[in-house]
Amino acid sequence: DLRLIAHRGGVVDPERPENSPAAVQTAIDRGYWMIEIDIRQSRDGEPVLYHDNNLSKYFGDSRRVEELTWAELRQL
Repeated sequence: DLRLIAHRGGVVDPERPENSPAAVQTAIDRGYWMIEIDIRQSRDGEPVLYHDNNLSKYFGDSRRVEELTWAELRQL
């Protein structure tokens, strides 16, 4: 029995960023058995959906989500 698990929050491609509603919905529509969702917490306790260990990939910033407040993350 084969069961597919969607990595990084769903079916991810240029039209569907990781952990986005569109990525999750596409995984559901395609019948994935499970979806990995990446929830981190900002320094001030806000939940943040972000897969990688640091912010380099999308923001060129080597800090981690956990090091910044929600207000600082929003500036990125």
